[in-house]
Amino acid sequence: MAECLIVGFYDIDIVAHERRVRAMGATTAAYQDLDLSLVWRQGRPFRALDLINHLHPDGPHLHNADFLWPAVALLGTRLSQAGHAFDYVNLPHLERESFARKLAAEDLRVVALTTTLYTHPQPILELVAFVREHRPETTIVIGGPYIAGQAKALTPELFEEQLLYLGGDIYVISAEGEAALCEIVDALARGASLDPIHNLGIRRGQRVVFSERSVEYNNLSASRVDYQLFPPGAFGRFVTTRTAKSCPFSCAFCGFPERAGRYTVLSVDEVAAELDAIAELGGVDTLTIIDDTFNVPKRRFKDILRLMIARDYGFRWNSFYRCDHGDDETLELMAAAGCEGVILGVESGSDRILEIMNKSARRKHYLRAIPRLEALGVACYASLIVGFPGETSESVSETIDLIETARPSYFRAQLWYCDPITPIYRDRERHGLCGEGFAWTHDTMDVTEACAWIEHMFLAVEGSTWQQQAGFEFWSTFYLQRHGMSPARVHAFLRSYNAAVKDRLLRPEAGRELSPARLAELRRASARVPSPAAAPAKPSAPRLSGADYRAAEGYWLEVLAEFSDRARPIELLSRERGPRAPIVRALALDDRDPLSLVAALGLAAARAARRGHALVLINDEPDAELLPVKVDADPELQWPQRLERVRAERARARTHRAYGLPLLRRPTRLARVAAEPALPDAALLDGPRGFVATLREHPELERELPIILTRTAAGQFELRARVGAATCASLVATLRERVGSSRELAPTSNEPEFHFDP
Repeated sequence: MAECLIVGFYDIDIVAHERRVRAMGATTAAYQDLDLSLVWRQGRPFRALDLINHLHPDGPHLHNADFLWPAVALLGTRLSQAGHAFDYVNLPHLERESFARKLAAEDLRVVALTTTLYTHPQPILELVAFVREHRPETTIVIGGPYIAGQAKALTPELFEEQLLYLGGDIYVISAEGEAALCEIVDALARGASLDPIHNLGIRRGQRVVFSERSVEYNNLSASRVDYQLFPPGAFGRFVTTRTAKSCPFSCAFCGFPERAGRYTVLSVDEVAAELDAIAELGGVDTLTIIDDTFNVPKRRFKDILRLMIARDYGFRWNSFYRCDHGDDETLELMAAAGCEGVILGVESGSDRILEIMNKSARRKHYLRAIPRLEALGVACYASLIVGFPGETSESVSETIDLIETARPSYFRAQLWYCDPITPIYRDRERHGLCGEGFAWTHDTMDVTEACAWIEHMFLAVEGSTWQQQAGFEFWSTFYLQRHGMSPARVHAFLRSYNAAVKDRLLRPEAGRELSPARLAELRRASARVPSPAAAPAKPSAPRLSGADYRAAEGYWLEVLAEFSDRARPIELLSRERGPRAPIVRALALDDRDPLSLVAALGLAAARAARRGHALVLINDEPDAELLPVKVDADPELQWPQRLERVRAERARARTHRAYGLPLLRRPTRLARVAAEPALPDAALLDGPRGFVATLREHPELERELPIILTRTAAGQFELRARVGAATCASLVATLRERVGSSRELAPTSNEPEFHFDP
């Protein structure tokens, strides 16, 4: 029977997690980061793999941890070596019945909770509650990176409060804790005191008593997993392994080397023994090598690659890779040895930022290595950091250019996290750095601007596919391939998924639900076995590519430039004396030529505002985004010429319709180029129902638009103008002059009889 039950990775309920993060503020950096990984269906959020399960319920259940959790394998091996029986629950969120049954084991003394990937306490709280419900008397030991990180980040008083809040009995406060866990299990078995064991926090009543601190460092060679301790089938097709510990570099943004201790590696012979043991399991075809820098030292790496080629294990594998520590021979050996993907800590495309980060790699290394790796069939994932001290719009633009030029298969831009134990934090005064975590500012950027740049990269980059993060990692792309999706289909699915996120990001007022067209596209793209109907001749939903976004951004910024010298715009004229109810007039206008109506309304608005241009919103297509159209009010233009210009501007605007209002109405998207958000001068809406629907999707327009002209019936219109009476008369006169006669109704009973122009 087991003395210790090891608990692996607990994946949170994404619905509850989204709600918790949103409760902290929908504009916080944490929520904006999460929001880029979610789509909504039937009123709830989905991550990428969750959505595939939802759309294909008869297929295998896919998840991002479909392998034996490495901490389980390591701790189980060490406990066995120390003479203690163990059992494990690998993925407790998927194994609740088995978890409850194993908690009832007669000889169970200890439940060990690992925290490898946790960044917040919720998974720990839920696991502790589950254990207490089913085995209240057992001792709960909690250790791992989350606990060690909290000890570094919090004051002693706050750290003690946090441990009491988590609800465990014993905490292992160390970057490594295998030896401590063995000592705890041994002491409890003998009824001995825990006090002599180093690096513990022991709950006693409403206090936590801390034991002596020291550095636990476990020999890497002695810490190799004994795969035979686990039942057949425990590993399946996927195994995670390591051949090194810690990292030989000291990047200014990273605290890992300080947490993990000195860098040590297995010898080539030891790596061979590890690979032989994995091959003996049978059925394993995918390895993830989690060394922070697999290709350092370089000679050892080449020897391992030659070994893998010579023994022909048949593994496909992925790992981290440093582009400045390899040559052409290395890359060719990697491909021949079965490497299918590498994670590149690119961080920035600016050599200046890379130098501040204390990175040894430079832009030239990435530009050389990435295209070569991709040509050899090795997919590259470029991990980026935005907002590091020294970051500017110019350096972010260099990063974007690097991605567009090198074209890795995948990329992801992360907001810089200001960790107090990193080297850059110790140098914070030099950079004017204030704050920590995701709440910081420094001399050249703040969190808000960094988040705007990340959103821009998500929308604008075309040469690489944005890699989802929550519940989906680089490993997941190979996982999907093992489940029958080709690399091209994985890309197609992620691009469709990203487009679904963009739909919601660009049109939040339209709701969070997937549109029918996008849902159908995602269902086709995520099918493991594509049907002949899975590839329509043309996209059924907007592609929303990065190239389209950049072209639209250029066009709408060009439009905005025309309005940079606004002279007494209508919205100011209507507000200088405070809010007022609109003047409402019924007009009879010639509506046979819709383009003439747009031109006449734009001309009327421009004349009233004493400007040479007006921006008019029109709903020219059913179920389409409102279209902003620029109308030229040059008095020298003849009416046919004016109509041709409006026709040309409408055609250009239609090309970039999906991004019109999102760019013009979202200040953070425009702040990067020092542009002000644009308030349209007028709107031309087709039908009272169209008016109601428009205001439902854009409630701010009724407050912000000074002029709204709505078709109520054939040839009949309603003018709602938040302007003075003389200005309104000028509008009516221009409309009458250009598109027919008008008849005015008296103001409604709740409106003043007359408004003076300012």
